Amino acid sequence: MQAIEEKLAYLIRTVDDLNDVVTAQQTDINRLKRRVEMLMTREAEREQMGGGGVVIGGERPPHYWLARVGAAQTKSGNGVRAANKRSGAPDQTERNAQRDQRDRCHFDNLL
Repeated sequence: MQAIEEKLAYLIRTVDDLNDVVTAQQTDINRLKRRVEMLMTREAEREQMGGGGVVIGGERPPHYWLARVGAAQTKSGNGVRAANKRSGAPDQTERNAQRDQRDRCHFDNLL
């Protein structure tokens, strides 16, 4: 009888340990699902803003307008920032601030 009780106690402990592992895995899965959802949302926003990195058909790559601005700078002697402002394109500082704000909002939602 004592051997059966020992085996039962061992099996109960094993089940409890496995339950802890499964619970921790489910927590990780839920956290990763939230992160994937956040990344999918961010990518959808990026595509809507036209900031996607994939060139399709006749689209110009994102760096194309920078090359055009560089050519204009060489001819006119104006700075790149001035050319960016004329073209309506945000400068690097503005883009970084926008990205940082978006990232803070997304990561705050995860917590």
